[in-house]
Amino acid sequence: MFSTSGSLSHPNSLKFSLFIRAMPQVVNRIIAVILYAQFLGRANELVSIMNQSLTELELKRQDCQEMSWLNTTLFWEDLSVGTPTSILLDRPSRPETFFKTKSDYVKKQIPKEGNKKLWKSMLEFNNNVYMQWNPYGGVMDKIPVTVTPFPHRKGNLFKVQYYTSWLDANATIGIPLNMMKKYEVAEPYMSSNPREAFLNYRDIDIGSKPSGETNVYM
Repeated sequence: MFSTSGSLSHPNSLKFSLFIRAMPQVVNRIIAVILYAQFLGRANELVSIMNQSLTELELKRQDCQEMSWLNTTLFWEDLSVGTPTSILLDRPSRPETFFKTKSDYVKKQIPKEGNKKLWKSMLEFNNNVYMQWNPYGGVMDKIPVTVTPFPHRKGNLFKVQYYTSWLDANATIGIPLNMMKKYEVAEPYMSSNPREAFLNYRDIDIGSKPSGETNVYM
């Protein structure tokens, strides 16, 4: 997680049963890092872990919500605590939304100067392009790549998801271009040779090259 110096701590310092997602966002023209977490255990145990590993957050028992595994699906859907699980059976109609997603893998800690460049690009696009930083390491480092067909095991600190969406079909060109600019800013701090990607995001840029040229991705 982030330290006061702006660097990111390695997730292996935390328990395997704790997942913390970091979402940098623009709030009142400054960068705020919003944390979303899920812990497989009791709240008091989590507070104890955090007070040893991430003291800067000053987590308290009243900051935690205990719930069933099923209810966590509502939490990750950004629904209010207490929403009945029966809503999972509904398929409400929603306005047609266009979106694009890209991904990256980080193998070395991003230097403070690199974070400054990423934050500057976020201020430029003012939340038109979101980032999610999902930690790897931990138990992911313990599972050999040969056990299941998934190449992103040992050696990754975290995965970055870039996301943008829009409602106006006429904006289909301009808004994704903002994402590509941010993707280029991040390039020096991401995996390389090849620059890895998470296939399930269905990024149609993967594999696209002018005729006669070849891209290699993992």
